[in-house]
Amino acid sequence: KKGFTMENCFNSGAIVNMGYTTGALMGSVSAQAVIKNCYNVGSLEVHPKANQSTAQCGALIGSIQSDTVTVENCYNAGTMRGKKWKCGGLFGKIYDTATTTNCYFLDTSFIQATTDGNAAGSAVTEKEMKSAAFATKLGDAFAQDTNNINNGYPIFKNQRSDEFTAAPTGLQGKAGKITGLNKDKLYEYRSCEDRTAEYIAVPAGSTEIKDLASGNYEVRFAQTKDGIPSLSATINVPGNMCGYVQISGSNSSTSKDLVYAEGVITA
Repeated sequence: KKGFTMENCFNSGAIVNMGYTTGALMGSVSAQAVIKNCYNVGSLEVHPKANQSTAQCGALIGSIQSDTVTVENCYNAGTMRGKKWKCGGLFGKIYDTATTTNCYFLDTSFIQATTDGNAAGSAVTEKEMKSAAFATKLGDAFAQDTNNINNGYPIFKNQRSDEFTAAPTGLQGKAGKITGLNKDKLYEYRSCEDRTAEYIAVPAGSTEIKDLASGNYEVRFAQTKDGIPSLSATINVPGNMCGYVQISGSNSSTSKDLVYAEGVITA
């Protein structure tokens, strides 16, 4: 059968097995496959009324039925509950030889679990799994969860919550432009009229975005090599407002069109 690759995937939801082969990431693998850089922190259990004789559940994969399956750099910190024979902290059941490298499960993650599935990985303590050394051991795709966005367990590097996650602050909309940008950071923007449009990059070193039509704009920190773009701030750019006033003198009366822009009236 044709092979496939699953990479950089995770599950954090609760899953209930109703008597079939179930995994937090995949139910059953019977073809050539490579699964790498994946993790589970969600719970998985066999429903009490499910057929216990057929139920198989694994924190990553329910069952492996091929000797051409490779699993590497994966971990599980989710809670497992099910029949001892066919539920595991990593895999429910391995029916054939599979290659597993650098895979781990939390030593307290399973309430009932099979030795078959767990034999393919290594049990580690919560303290070890939350350490910087463990994130390094998992490989370049992972980083330590220093901001507790994953309850302290390793995350992907582009999940890191750092200064680029929060929306930019201090921005101001003025006639035709947005000011207040930090020249040391990279920004991008788009009009709120079309939220499907691509963001436009702001040149590096800019302190303002010029030549804008009136309207609302989304502005955010641009994507970096180590992280995803930040949340966006919505900034209103006002338009020039024209008015008509009467200017009276002591001997005569005249009138002119005046233009209002940025708080200044000019004749």
